[in-house]
Amino acid sequence: MGSHDEWNIWQELNKNRMLDTDLGMGSQIPGYFEGQQISPGAAECRISPGYAVEYPPAGTPPKPPTVVAQVARLTPAVVELEKHR
Repeated sequence: MGSHDEWNIWQELNKNRMLDTDLGMGSQIPGYFEGQQISPGAAECRISPGYAVEYPPAGTPPKPPTVVAQVARLTPAVVELEKHR
């Protein structure tokens, strides 16, 4: 989930650089994934937040991080081990 946060920070930095008239498109920070450069189109896409809490406008409470519900069926041994955590 931390890589989601890193991607979104990187994407936001590049967006801010493009919008800055002193910097422009040529100042974007390159990104690589699995040894391959990320294409410009993919670089503009936000992905789901990882552990980050996105703060709404002032006066409204922040939304909690996204939590993924457990969908796997636990074996009896795992259920027993969970009792002793």
